[in-house]
Amino acid sequence: MLAEAPGSPLLHLATHGLLDERGPNRAYLALAGVDELTVADLLALDIEGAFVVLSACNSGRGRATAGGDVVGLIRAVLASGAGSALASLWPVDDEVGCLLMARFYEHLVAEGDAAAALHRASNDVRLTSPADRHAAYEELAAHFGTSGAPAGRRDVTATEPHSQVGDSAAWAPFVYVGR
Repeated sequence: MLAEAPGSPLLHLATHGLLDERGPNRAYLALAGVDELTVADLLALDIEGAFVVLSACNSGRGRATAGGDVVGLIRAVLASGAGSALASLWPVDDEVGCLLMARFYEHLVAEGDAAAALHRASNDVRLTSPADRHAAYEELAAHFGTSGAPAGRRDVTATEPHSQVGDSAAWAPFVYVGR
């Protein structure tokens, strides 16, 4: 995967993101098996001008430095030359995240503007009833042959403040960073 990154205009990583609040340079994206894509791995990439989507929990979080910069996965992506990125600021519900990404790419293809596409996709998901969101998720899962995995926030604990799918924290975790 990393060998194919240079020269790619778009990189989309849909996985689990893990953040160490005390050591944001130790953040990583979980890959298959026990593999990890670390901040150091991301910094080593040559992804000049690419648009990078980190569709993973907490992928946009980090720790602010005295200078106001945020150290973490998103900073590593931008430091590697990415022109822009999409990342989440908190744990993402699998069902809502899947639908948001599907709608995001539909709008991106139609309009060509990532920031506007994210805004429209967030509105689409926000205005969809929970029953319709679930039906759309099941339809996508069946289409791609991934049915059977229960939807939910696998990275969220019972004390997580963003636990209601109906609140904005569920459908608005992603931010657009860049040009």
